[in-house]
Amino acid sequence: MSRKVLLAIMLVAGTMGVHAQDSGNASAFEIASIKVATLGSGLGGSQSSPDRYTQPNASLRDLITDAYHLQRFEVVGGPEWITGSVRFDVNAKASFVPSAEQRRVMVQRLLAERFALRTHKEIREMPVYVLHMARKEGRLGEQLKRTPVDCAAIRAERIRKGESGSRRSSAPDDRPLCDTFLTARPFSGRMTLRYQASGITSGDFAEWLSPYLRRPVVDRTTLTGDFDLDLAFAPGDVDVSTAPADDAISIFTAIEEQLGLKLESDRAPVEVLVIDGAKLPTPD
Repeated sequence: MSRKVLLAIMLVAGTMGVHAQDSGNASAFEIASIKVATLGSGLGGSQSSPDRYTQPNASLRDLITDAYHLQRFEVVGGPEWITGSVRFDVNAKASFVPSAEQRRVMVQRLLAERFALRTHKEIREMPVYVLHMARKEGRLGEQLKRTPVDCAAIRAERIRKGESGSRRSSAPDDRPLCDTFLTARPFSGRMTLRYQASGITSGDFAEWLSPYLRRPVVDRTTLTGDFDLDLAFAPGDVDVSTAPADDAISIFTAIEEQLGLKLESDRAPVEVLVIDGAKLPTPD
């Protein structure tokens, strides 16, 4: 074997070793605390800073859905207490600033170590909503338009500059620019939500809808590329047979009238995370 070939093998092996070591170090938090939440410990919801992961008053199901980037209906099984009868304050710090994917892997490892969480994935058939084009000719609604700018380039530039926070365009309607906004306002004696998005795909929109509909939403619009949309609807019961009170508009009607899309109920195979086992966390 020539010296050049031997040297190349040694360099590759050394590089692989460094990568493996870096990956191992990046898969766990430097310090982590998990305590049973006490009265007044705060509301649930992530309060993470770049190098920290903080979840006050969270159920184990909340932590699992966050760690695996899932909706609540995509997590099944496990002991009864995981849904919220016991809640936890989680505070963890990394030795570096992880990416979103690295953070999820780190939280998954934390749950496995401290809650003895064991899971597997499987496909189950369940009720879904299917997102279609509402009109046969494929015409879009007035509130759904092609994004006129290159959002991928704009977002990459923001990352390069280390910019954070929401961005709006300079247009008179003050719409978002390659970003999303959700606001609430009173209407007919109840709250109406307004979802504005710029530079999202129809698949992104279907994923955003799932929590409100409490079902998976399957995108079958055949739309490609990025879109800007402006959707106003009344939150509440998502049963198709139950319309919002007064003249407030349901999410089903809003999607059809404003966006030119349509939601239909169906059944489809969905990948879910099955909890095989979990225990109350070990002490800090």
